[in-house]
Amino acid sequence: MREIAESEAIEVYEWYSDLEARLEEVIRVAPFVHVDQAASIHSPRLASVHLEAASLVDTLFRSQLSDPFKRPNSKETPLQRANIEDYRRLLNPELMLESRKSLLLLGVPSLLCPFDSWRSPKTDSLDWWRKYNDLKHDRLRSAANISLLDCIQALCALNQLMLSLDGVVQLVFRFGWADLAGYNPANAKGELRNRALRHGFIAYTRFFAFFLNSITFTSVESIRPIEYRNNEKLAAHLGRLGTEAEGQ
Repeated sequence: MREIAESEAIEVYEWYSDLEARLEEVIRVAPFVHVDQAASIHSPRLASVHLEAASLVDTLFRSQLSDPFKRPNSKETPLQRANIEDYRRLLNPELMLESRKSLLLLGVPSLLCPFDSWRSPKTDSLDWWRKYNDLKHDRLRSAANISLLDCIQALCALNQLMLSLDGVVQLVFRFGWADLAGYNPANAKGELRNRALRHGFIAYTRFFAFFLNSITFTSVESIRPIEYRNNEKLAAHLGRLGTEAEGQ
């Protein structure tokens, strides 16, 4: 995959932080306890956040393709014609986004997997992406269909994609999304490329805790904060160091 330039990665971080700040303003006046409640919260301000978050996802995916790019069993295709199926087919075998999980740091702890439907080879349907396309083509009619949950999913997808690209994830320490937890900076940055590590770092934003390594847990209850290096915020949010079964 193409290495994203440092200047471009910095812009992505800044854009992302602005989107979280804007979404936080909505949540301040429309709070929720469980993530499912966010599906019933609508606001005209959500459409622009959703559109920009998903558009950045689109941009980052495109940055990893050549222009033109080649679809399987077909001739070369202009980059401007790339779609979500191209990203899934050509990029996701390496990114493995369907296996990424983020912990929502708002309300009741919940796991988010915005690319989860890619687990099935029979569908490429991503509901938040479909709504993004609807917004692009008819913003006036589609804006009312965007919920807070859609925005959270789109922003989570952007966060996960950012931190799955080597050129972007290398800046997590500089921007304070992860702390070194006493580890050598050079070694820590090197380990970010080794996603097979079980005991990795966690990247925190206002909304999400993203696990920068391979995931072995399947639910919130099976997360063991003690296995992660910078686990203080995660442990505080879950109220424990081990699993609930361990009583920690």
